[in-house]
Amino acid sequence: LNPSLLLMDEPLAGIHPELKARILGHMRDLRSRGKTLAVVSHDIPSIMAICDKVVVLDSGRRTAEGPPNEIVKDERVIEAYLGV
Repeated sequence: LNPSLLLMDEPLAGIHPELKARILGHMRDLRSRGKTLAVVSHDIPSIMAICDKVVVLDSGRRTAEGPPNEIVKDERVIEAYLGV
């Protein structure tokens, strides 16, 4: 199999930091080979580091969408997920 899209549901949840770093490395490698990763995660720092587009959901509704550097500045995201 050689899928162009991989769906991942919480791939970093409960993972030891060393293993998390290895998984993130594999995810970067997949992206560099042209694979699309659709990742569901509550691990905001890791998602922001690896993704070029982020969609934020709050209670099942899209709250924000865009590149990570814009998402972290979005007031709705800050209020809902960053605790401010």
